[in-house]
Amino acid sequence: MADSVDAAKRDSRRSKEALRLLREQMAVLRSISSSCRNHAELYEQVVQLQELLQAELLASGLLEQWAGLLLTVTEARSTDAALSELERSVRSALADVLRDFCFRLPRASRSQLPTGPNLSFLMSCHIVSACADLECGGGGEGGTYGMPPAFRLPFQSYMLSSSLAAWADAVKAERQRLLAALGMETPAAMLSGCPLRALYRRELSLLQQQQGQDGREGQQPPAETDAAAVRELEAARQRLELSATPPLNTTATFELCMRLAGAAMATAAETPELATGAGPSSSGGSHGQAAACGLSAKGVLDLAAMSLQCGRAALAGEEALREPHLPPALAARLGRWWELFAAAVTAAARLKLTFFEAVTYMGCLFVHLCAHPGPATQPSAGVAAALGAGCLRCLASLLPLVLRPGFESELDTYISTFFIYGDTWMQLLAFGETTETVSLVAAVAEALALHTAAPTQPHAAGTMAAAAEAEQACHFASTFFGSLLLYKLWQPGLSLPPHPSGAAGAANAVCAAGAAAGYLPSGDRAERLAAVASVVVARLLPEMARLLQGLLQRLHAGALDDRQLDSVRVLLMDLLRMVPWPAVGLARSSGALGEARQSADGGGGSNDDRAGSGGESSERSGGGDTGSGGGGDSAAAESWRQLLLVERLPTFLPPEEWERLVQWSGLLLPPVRARELVSG
Repeated sequence: MADSVDAAKRDSRRSKEALRLLREQMAVLRSISSSCRNHAELYEQVVQLQELLQAELLASGLLEQWAGLLLTVTEARSTDAALSELERSVRSALADVLRDFCFRLPRASRSQLPTGPNLSFLMSCHIVSACADLECGGGGEGGTYGMPPAFRLPFQSYMLSSSLAAWADAVKAERQRLLAALGMETPAAMLSGCPLRALYRRELSLLQQQQGQDGREGQQPPAETDAAAVRELEAARQRLELSATPPLNTTATFELCMRLAGAAMATAAETPELATGAGPSSSGGSHGQAAACGLSAKGVLDLAAMSLQCGRAALAGEEALREPHLPPALAARLGRWWELFAAAVTAAARLKLTFFEAVTYMGCLFVHLCAHPGPATQPSAGVAAALGAGCLRCLASLLPLVLRPGFESELDTYISTFFIYGDTWMQLLAFGETTETVSLVAAVAEALALHTAAPTQPHAAGTMAAAAEAEQACHFASTFFGSLLLYKLWQPGLSLPPHPSGAAGAANAVCAAGAAAGYLPSGDRAERLAAVASVVVARLLPEMARLLQGLLQRLHAGALDDRQLDSVRVLLMDLLRMVPWPAVGLARSSGALGEARQSADGGGGSNDDRAGSGGESSERSGGGDTGSGGGGDSAAAESWRQLLLVERLPTFLPPEEWERLVQWSGLLLPPVRARELVSG
């Protein structure tokens, strides 16, 4: 008995010494990292120091050793209070170190996971324990996937975020490495949809073939095989072994991340900030569990978003999700992921998000939408799953938060980032439900109206900042619905190609010429894009004009600086580039289109041209409807419209651009009908 007590004391003493040494090592690393942050002006020296530190961590395997020591101490389950406190302190320090490394030295953590069982298992313990904590303490076998009770670890938000980020980075890096190694045999789109475990088997088989082995257990490589090749083969074997568990077991990683995100969502739904029709139970249960974890509703939703991003990395590579079709099992998992992600974003939008938080969610949404660049006859699997899960409704809930007054002139820095997703944006509009796509236009128009309604005293306090915000909001609208929609439809070769079956009904005659040129879509896609373009012309364009008018008034009053002056000029040009759309719609509905085209051709327009301007395509754009022709306008006003917008327009536009507008005008709805789409 005495011997066992003495042995326990010795073990406790050794554990304390090891943990103190571990804490000192971490303190050194944290001080180096802090120096890098505090001396950002010495950029080159800081980069060299970070590269040196990263290389040292990779060569030494220090993170793996630390994780192994922590697991050993954790498994011992000592009753020594001082040791337990020291263990908590070291675990917290490791969480801080990993958090710093994930953002500043990402290779140091992600590169050790494929060959580091201790680090992988420690991260798994934290994530599984967090699932159990958020599920109200499910500490049994079902709650922890059979994880030994000794490894049930306390909730640490830093450790969770670092672990999820490291897992995602490791999976992405391994998938890209394997695609490069195996891509000569199989298309990347097919490989990136496979679990890593299957790819590791193929990699090991390929290496064995290259080194003259037949793959039998225990067989030694030929003597001429160099040491580097032997190490490469052993590393491949180790990666295959570790792919039995997360994060390299990507199927298990996906399911674990979905479980964590689902538990976080359920917890957030019961918090006072999100609970609807809250009764007495809304202040307890999951809310109490969230409070016990030290998280608010926003913090729990952030955790759900991080977990979903990790799950998305484990699901498949971008190359696979850009394809129009996926294997059924992968398609089902992708649909589940988008449903939960859409629910998380929608719930987050109900909170008082800052501009940065809202635009970050919006950026994440676009990042996860995978589409091939250029025109598409059908949506990618990623876009189709997103649309089915309510992606457009998520965007409609985020746009007012991003565009509302008070975002402190930060929007312009993100517009150029969103611009690179132009082809994805076109797929959303072309294949999404019309009621949902036009709601995006309405949301932007309502946000612009808030800027227009803001106080306009030229020299009042905050006027300069308010004008900058209004200008950037208008720039956002002109980018998304001008540059990324109307201009793309106008330009040759950038819109959707014709459907093999051709257009149906009245749209057939309208689409024929454009479809032959390859720039006008047909069928349902053309109908949906034309509906969005119609609402842009009828609802958004007038709101942009009103806002621009207010900015011009401030400009004339001397309330704008030089930079804003240049921005207003650009906006004015953007607006003028959108004006031909309503002009051509007016031309067709007023019956003057044939005369205008004949004038543009020098009087040589054909009878078909004149017939096309007032025949079945005029029925498409309204026929006898009075929404866009003359209506209640006086003859004088109508003559001015025709003079300025119809008869003179062909003079300013090259013939090829005029013809493209003519084709689209057959699909445009009159403003009165376009407004009905928004009002329902």
